[in-house]
Amino acid sequence: MREPGKQTPPERRSGHSARSRRTGATGEEDRRAERKRPVQSRVIRYEGDSDSPGESAKRKKTRGPSSRAASSARGPNENPPQKKARKPKRKKRRGNYILIYLMVAILILGAIATLSLTVLFGIETVKVEGDSRYSVEQILAAADVPVGENLLRYKKEEASAAIKSQLPYIDEVKIKKVLPGTVEITVEDAVPAFAFVEEDRYLLVSESGRALEYVETKPDGFILIFGAAFSEPVLGQAMPYEQEDHLALITALLDEIEKQEFTGVKEIDLRSSTEITMLYEDRVKLLVGTSNDLDYKISFAKKLLAGEIESDAKGELDLSRLSDENSDAYFRAASSSENSGEEASNSEGDGKAEGE
Repeated sequence: MREPGKQTPPERRSGHSARSRRTGATGEEDRRAERKRPVQSRVIRYEGDSDSPGESAKRKKTRGPSSRAASSARGPNENPPQKKARKPKRKKRRGNYILIYLMVAILILGAIATLSLTVLFGIETVKVEGDSRYSVEQILAAADVPVGENLLRYKKEEASAAIKSQLPYIDEVKIKKVLPGTVEITVEDAVPAFAFVEEDRYLLVSESGRALEYVETKPDGFILIFGAAFSEPVLGQAMPYEQEDHLALITALLDEIEKQEFTGVKEIDLRSSTEITMLYEDRVKLLVGTSNDLDYKISFAKKLLAGEIESDAKGELDLSRLSDENSDAYFRAASSSENSGEEASNSEGDGKAEGE
C-alpha cells in the first residue's frame, strides 16, 4: 500500500523503450537530412588527363614501372581507363583468297598457252626478202615452212641452218615470226673472197670462210691460194683446215692486202709457213718469208712496185729480211733466158732497194 503524502515513482518499462524511441527518431532524422544534403562528387584525375589524346597515348606507351605501381595503388572505387576493343584479324581468310586467285590465274594462263600452241596463230603467209641467186621457191623449199601449222612451234633456228646447208651461197639468214600468222625470211648471199687450187678444179670460199662451190675453170678476179691443207669440205659449211694456223694466216694476209689496197696480188703460196710467196700481176714474185711484220712488208712492196721497179719488169722481190731494224729489200730482174724457162746467173740483174 502507498503511504499517504508520497508519490510512487513511475515504473520502468523493460526493453528501454524510451531510449529506443529517442534513438530511432534521431536516426530517422539523420537519414532524412542526409537525403536532402547535396551529393558531393569526387573527381579522380589520372596521369595525362590534361594532355591531348595523342600525347596521352604516347605517355601510356612509355609508361614505366613507377606508373604501374601508381595504377596498382588506386583505390577500389577508382576505375582504370578502358582500352579500345581490337577488331578481329582476318589474315587467314585473306590468305585463302590469295591462294584461290593464284590457282584461277594459273588455270587461265594454262588454257591460253594450250590454245596458242594448238588452235591459235596458224601460219598463213610466208615472205622472202633480200637479193639472192636463188629463187623464192628454192628458199621456201629449203626453209620447209609448214603452212597451217602453229606459228609458235615453228623452229626458226633449224630452218636457218637448213637454208645455209642446202643453198651454200646464202651467207646470212634472218627468220622473224609476226603474229598472228606470218613468217618473214630475209637472206643475203655470200661474196667469194678467194679460191683454193686443187688438182683440176677450184674451190670458191666466202669472206667468212665457208665453202661455196667447185668450178672447173680458173675464176677471174679472185686470189688463188696454193698449199693450204684441209679435209674434204662440205659446201655451205666452214672450211675444215687441218692446220689451225692456216686459217689465221690466210685471214691476216687477205686483211692486210685489202687494208692497204694492194690489188695486184694474184696468187699466194702457203706450202711453207716460213717461205710464204705471192705473185704480183703475173710478173713479180714476192718473197715474204714468215708472217712477221706483214704490214710493213706489204707496204714496202707496194711502194717499190709503184715507183722504183718498172711497171713491165719481171723478177723476184725479196722482202723476207725486212723488219723494224732492217729496211733492205732485194729485187732480182729476170733475164731473157729466165723468161724462156732457163735459169740465169744470180749476178745478172741483181738490185738492192732500200726504204726511207
